[in-house]
Amino acid sequence: MDGYHNAFLACTGKKPIIDGAEGTAMKALREKFRKMDTSRSPEQRDDAVIEFLRNFYANDWRAPTTSLRRLASDPTCYLVPQKRFARTELGAGMQPADDNMQTRYYKDDDFK
Repeated sequence: MDGYHNAFLACTGKKPIIDGAEGTAMKALREKFRKMDTSRSPEQRDDAVIEFLRNFYANDWRAPTTSLRRLASDPTCYLVPQKRFARTELGAGMQPADDNMQTRYYKDDDFK
């Protein structure tokens, strides 16, 4: 639970609300990690859970709004952190332009 608390605090700057539901969610998360990897010892599986929480709350763009209960409901959806999609050019589209280039800037006439 300390690993979750520290990871959430580092991500959002606020302490997570921890009550009985989060305790139950942590037990469920540990149980699901136990089922995913039976070759490890219980201490190694707990370390894997802590590493999963740290990685998720440090690298995933959904982290500030994702609760421990949601993570415990289906941890496989969150095993690979997702980066936020960043557009480098505002107004750039992937439609072929008149000069057959892959990207072009939209003009006011495109929206009339």
